[in-house]
Amino acid sequence: MIATTLLVASLAVAGSIAAPAAPHKISISPMHGKHHFATAGDTITYNMGAPLLTGPLNVYFIYYGTWSAEQKQIVKDFTSGLGTSDWWTTEKKYYYQQSSSSSKVYIDGQVNYAGSVDDNYSVGKSLSGTAIPDLVSKYISAGTFPEDTNAVYYMLIADDVTENALGSSFCSGYCGYHTSANDANGKEIYYALSGRPNSSCISGCAPPTNVDFSPNSDVPTDAMLSVMAHELAEAASDPSNNRAWNDASGAENGDMCAYTYGATKGESNGSSSNCGWNGRNFMIQQNWDPETQSCTMGSGGSGPNPNPNPNPSPATTDVPPATTDVPPATTDVPPATTTSAPQVTGSCDPTNFCCIYYGYDC
Repeated sequence: MIATTLLVASLAVAGSIAAPAAPHKISISPMHGKHHFATAGDTITYNMGAPLLTGPLNVYFIYYGTWSAEQKQIVKDFTSGLGTSDWWTTEKKYYYQQSSSSSKVYIDGQVNYAGSVDDNYSVGKSLSGTAIPDLVSKYISAGTFPEDTNAVYYMLIADDVTENALGSSFCSGYCGYHTSANDANGKEIYYALSGRPNSSCISGCAPPTNVDFSPNSDVPTDAMLSVMAHELAEAASDPSNNRAWNDASGAENGDMCAYTYGATKGESNGSSSNCGWNGRNFMIQQNWDPETQSCTMGSGGSGPNPNPNPNPSPATTDVPPATTDVPPATTDVPPATTTSAPQVTGSCDPTNFCCIYYGYDC
């Protein structure tokens, strides 16, 4: 089973999974207008000895709810080309260093679409509490996915699914997040959540120019890709409870450049794009360069395709649809501790995680 506690004042999430000795942080991608703004003089620095996911990054997807073959293929084409894109060259500037006298180990350039599973609403259409880590635990325990400590287990929810965490919710306060948990063997497992924003919140998660049309003619799925880029970049450079790369306020690289896109290209359907690979164009946010301390799309080597392939390779199914139930709750676990939770100051709601990390409610 996976153990997790999400930081929020004195609240510890409990249920079918155990709580670890130390709380795990949660890092969100807020909605447009509620995000962190990088200002002149902002810098991201490294906390010596803090871990990163430096090896080839494996990404395992749980498609929760109803997803078409084409939507899943868009995700696969995006993920499988991300590591070799110019955009990821910025991510490769982040490094792990054990001490000031040891060598630096930089993030690898390989991002793998390592597998996927379809989950047909196995725990309903309203997710809360430990539903996400429980599902990750379920698929690791069943052997659907391996226990992989250099991976992100990525939950993608359909647009008819609601998800609530720590006083806020998907499509209301945030567009995605990443966090971690300890499994039964004491290993730290990293997971993330994003989804297809529905019509009520598409303007809060999509690039402002792409709320009506998008490069792959699927506005919610295209919007989700930018959030995925945000979360995967952060999960690689700042995955753990022991914070690695942050600015003084705790913002990560994805936070610093949220909803900034650099130079864009107009698409024939009226949308915009700023990068492309695998026969598709995409519109994703910039990433923070720790050397120049600024937002960038990279050096310009993987800009939008002038003539994207209108018929990318057909969708493939990596893992058969899930049919098993979530493992039952366990009760023989130690109580959660929250001694390392940050202190909330100001007038915002201390049960809202935007308040904890950004100083305002989301």
